[in-house]
Amino acid sequence: MSFFEFFVKGPYANDLSPKDYVQKVEDGESIILLDVRSYEAYLNSHIPEAVSYPFQSFNNIENDYPDRYQTYVLYCDEGVLSYRALEIMKKIGYLHVYDLGSYQTWPYEKVEQ
Repeated sequence: MSFFEFFVKGPYANDLSPKDYVQKVEDGESIILLDVRSYEAYLNSHIPEAVSYPFQSFNNIENDYPDRYQTYVLYCDEGVLSYRALEIMKKIGYLHVYDLGSYQTWPYEKVEQ
C-alpha cells in the first residue's frame, strides 16, 4: 500500500485498475460488480455486468450479499463513495473487496440508456 493510499484513502485502500478488473473477468474469476451510485445514474449508464447497489443501501449489505468470501468490485462517480462502501465491507469482515474507483475514468464499453 502506498503512502498516498494509506494517509489519504485510509488503511482499507484496495484499488483495482480497469485493466486488472478486465483481466480478472477474462481469467474467469467470479466477481460481483457493484455500482454504488444512485439507481438513476445506473439506469442512465453503467459498466456491463454491474449491479445497482446505491451507497444508501449499504446498511443491508450483510443481508443482500452475505458471502464474505466472494470477490466484490465497487465503483461510483468519483471514487469517494466506492471507497467508503469498501471500508464498510472490510470492517464487517468481507475479505475480497476492491475499489474500481471512478466511473468517469472507465475506458471500456458502457451500457448507455
